Parts: sequence; structure tokens; C-alpha cells
Amino acid sequence: MESGVEYTLEFYLAHGQGPNNLSISLFDNEQCGNLPFGGFDCPAGISGWSELAIDTFSLSLNQWNKAKITFTPDKNYNAVDIGLSCSPVKHPNQNTPPTTIWII
Repeated sequence: MESGVEYTLEFYLAHGQGPNNLSISLFDNEQCGNLPFGGFDCPAGISGWSELAIDTFSLSLNQWNKAKITFTPDKNYNAVDIGLSCSPVKHPNQNTPPTTIWII
């Protein structure tokens, strides 16, 4: 990705359980060698990863939901990771099961 160029990433999310409002982030890295990112936690601050863009989506349960994030990088990036935000939307019910999503 080139600095200063606007990009739009479209993808589908499937919501399996947990809160239906999810914050999804794009994470960036200048080095391809830092792929794949291993783990389930927020990669920001690990091996050069940072949060590039974030958006919150309201998802319908048990179906594919089309999502779109538009962003403009401030640097040239060679690697991108997508996942739950480092600061996800909190559900008011403490007894809510863990969030399960699929991204294609």
C-alpha cells in the first residue's frame, strides 16, 4: 500500500455468538517478514504492527454481513492483518458468551 492513497477493503463477516456490535480493525506493518501474525490478541505494538483503521459494525446473527473499511495509509505498508479491534465495543451484559466471528 502506498502512503496518501485512499483504499477501500470490502469483506464479509459472519457472526456466531456474542455481542452483535463489533469493532474491526486493520493492522499494518512495513515488513512482509512479520507475517503471519501469530496469536489472537491485539497485534498493535508487536513486531512493528500498528492499528491502521477501525470501524464498528452491527451484525446480524448467523449470516454473512458485508462490511467495508475505507482508509488512507500515512506510510507505505507491505503487510496487513484484519481482526477485532484493540478496543472492542463492550457489551453491557457481563454474562455474554465470547465473541465468535469469521472473516472472508
